[in-house]
Formats: sequence, C-alpha cells, structure tokens
Amino acid sequence: MISKPKAGTFPDYFTGYISLAPDEVIPYLETQRDIFLELLSSIPADKINYQYAPGKWTLKQSIIHVIESERVFAYRSLAISRKESQNLPGFDQDEYVDNHDSSHLTWNYILEDFEKTRNLTIHQFNGYSDEQWNSLGQVSGKTTINSSLPYIIVGHVEHHISLIKSRYLS
Repeated sequence: MISKPKAGTFPDYFTGYISLAPDEVIPYLETQRDIFLELLSSIPADKINYQYAPGKWTLKQSIIHVIESERVFAYRSLAISRKESQNLPGFDQDEYVDNHDSSHLTWNYILEDFEKTRNLTIHQFNGYSDEQWNSLGQVSGKTTINSSLPYIIVGHVEHHISLIKSRYLS
C-alpha cells in the first residue's frame, strides 16, 4: 500500500492535485472512475460543445484533456517504475488540445475512452511492487517519486469534476 507523498518528493505545482486525493488512492481510482462516468453520462447533449467563456475549452475538449493527461501521467509512472534515468519531458496541455481534432468523436466514444484508459491505469498500478512505488525519476527536471502519480491523476480528475460542476453545468 502506498501513502500520500511528502513535500519535496514531487514537483511543488502538483501539491493542489495531491491534496484533493484521498489517502487510500489506489482503491479510489475505481470509485472515481464510476463517479466521473456517472457525471459525464448525465450531461445534456447541448452542453458537450459548450464553452463557459471565450477562449476556454469546450466540455468535450476538457474531457479529452483529462484522458490524455492520465495517459501521460501513467506513462511517467511506468518509466519511473522501470528506473528510467532520462528526464521525462513536460507537455503543453494547450498544444495537445489545439492539435486534436475531436469533431468526429462521439460523446459515447469519449466516455468509453476514459473508462478504458482508467482501467489500464488501475491494472498497471496493481502490478507494482513496493520498490517500484518508491522509485524516483525526473519529470521536467524535478525529482518525482512514483507513488505521487496516482495521487496526481486522481486530484487532476477531482479538479476537473469541480470545474465541470461550477463552470459547465451551473
């Protein structure tokens, strides 16, 4: 079992996400998957391409961002668990969204994509030993303990759940 990482073992800018995650994060990955899918399934069709302000992402783009971010974080975790010695690069979330034509994707496809991505994340994380969870790597030049990544993933989704409720559905 892993516990919340201590400050200094992950980049400071992830503190907010980590603070949103429960202590027992691995079992919560499944719970959160179900909560998030239930929320997304309840969204009216006219809100899917809604932007709450000019220049902001549509709800559809926001969910794709959540999925792609989870894939990046899961890859970072895999690399760190395998003792990758190279610095893992950051990614520009705005460029990822700007360079993804999602116009042809249905809402059901996006929901399925999230579910499958989360299931693969859970499966990957369930295969780690204590030693792998305690592995250290470099992400954007910052020392990162592998056990911080599930907390970052969960906190990132919690952040977006809050945004969806307050800015897209209010």
